[in-house]
Parts: sequence; structure tokens; C-alpha cells
Amino acid sequence: ALHQGYLAVASGQYDYVVVGGAEKMTDVPDAIANQIVSSTADHEWEVVFGATLPALWAMIARRHMHDHGTTREQLARVAVQDHEMAGKNPRAHYRNRLTVEQVLGASEVAEPLGMLDCAPLSDGAAAVVLGPLEGARQHTDSPIRIAASEVATDTMAVQHRADITTLASTVAAADRAFARA
Repeated sequence: ALHQGYLAVASGQYDYVVVGGAEKMTDVPDAIANQIVSSTADHEWEVVFGATLPALWAMIARRHMHDHGTTREQLARVAVQDHEMAGKNPRAHYRNRLTVEQVLGASEVAEPLGMLDCAPLSDGAAAVVLGPLEGARQHTDSPIRIAASEVATDTMAVQHRADITTLASTVAAADRAFARA
């Protein structure tokens, strides 16, 4: 949505656009929520054999640990950092700060990932108003310039990736965005 809005303004098709997204998961029974979340996995080769998203991410984490020497403590620091950032948002689902020790001591979901490494099912929404930078100062003292916006698609299916620790689409989109910025 952000990319489409960016293109709509950059092309001159619209002066201002509002883009947004929302997710409502907490009112859905766990079985349905898990089914929705697992829809990103490959049903023919992963889901049908019982793979869950935490199990797939755990496999990716193990491979990253093997290839790059990443430690369990380094993985735990990701959760600590994420919770620290959430603590700054009064509307965050979880605002409690964590320590590396708490993350490492949490119950295991799929080794090496524990409960505090995994994203909870949450509700959320976001919206942004996009417009020309020169007109933005009429509405705010601190406009944010989008230097570049790129999109790419990929598969989440680990068996179809050259390197399971890398989403080639993310690399391609980032390379193009940095080149344009």
C-alpha cells in the first residue's frame, strides 16, 4: 500500500493519499488464527507434513547459526531490542522490557526459538498520509521524505530458496532502493 501510494503521488496522479493496513487476530479462535498465519508457508511441502511457522523460522535460525556463527544470545538480543522499542509505544500489545536471560529462559517453542523469540498474535493498524514534500510543511513541522520505494516478491517456501536464510526479494528491493536513494 505504501509503495502504491508513493507512486500515486510521485506520478502526479494524486496530490495526497492515505494508505493503511489493519490486522485483527485476537478475536479469532487459535486454530483459525494459526491457519491464517500458516497460509504463508508452502502447503504442498511444509504445512501438510506438520511444519509450523515457528518450526520453519527455527530451521532458518539454526542454519544462520551454522553459517554465520550466530549465537543463541545474539538471537535473544533481537527480542530484547524489539520489546525495548515496543515499550516506547503506549499502544503496543506488550510494553514490558525483557532481559537476555528472560528470553533464554522462556519455554521452548521450536529449538532454538523460545516463546519470547516468537511474535504473538496481535491486533494492529497503521496509516500514513502521503503528499508532495513541498506541501507537507503546511501540515507538519517535521515531514518525512521517502528517498525511494521498491517492492519485490519471493517465496517463503524454504525448499525453493537458494539460501534459506535470505529472502532474495528483500535483497533485490533493498539494492534497488539504495541505488535510487
